[in-house]
Amino acid sequence: MSGGGSVAKAPIAITSTDLATHPLAKASAEMIRLWGDTAQPGDEIVYHEGAFLVKQLPTVRAADALIAAGEALPIQQKLGPSLFQYRLQKRRNAERVLSAAKAGNRGAATGFTVDDEEVEQLMAVLRRLANFSKRCPPYRELAELAQLRGGPEAARYRMKLLVKAERIRVHTPDEGPLVVTIVSSGRSTAK
Repeated sequence: MSGGGSVAKAPIAITSTDLATHPLAKASAEMIRLWGDTAQPGDEIVYHEGAFLVKQLPTVRAADALIAAGEALPIQQKLGPSLFQYRLQKRRNAERVLSAAKAGNRGAATGFTVDDEEVEQLMAVLRRLANFSKRCPPYRELAELAQLRGGPEAARYRMKLLVKAERIRVHTPDEGPLVVTIVSSGRSTAK
């Protein structure tokens, strides 16, 4: 290429809209892992588009593994009403080493993990609220937003599980809504 200009790298479009029936479902997760091995710092890849980030999808699990290993940064972009794009951005080597060292210490105190589809649905709602600095609604509305069976009690119980797993911190002010902080990003819902 002549002219010495810089060309912005466009994200590779890999979505996981219906992986349960999509014939390339396993290939998509494998492509995420391959991208993690071959991408250069600053490269991006789209791994999911939708209203929620569903942790059980193979591509999302592959992306989470790269994030946990410190290989990539998660990026969320709002595309429209109830439509979000989730991307990974490859990190520089120094960033990856520091992140992996910090991640190794996080959650070690309890050793508690949560593997529940409804917990992940609630976590996606809380993450979205914190990313956009929105107020945390009452448990009844959280249950509706996350489509939890069991209503407000289900939302309250699953939030306790997320606190115990050290994925969120909850501050209960004297007045106003709960303030939820996402441990992995440090972002909080509005006060």
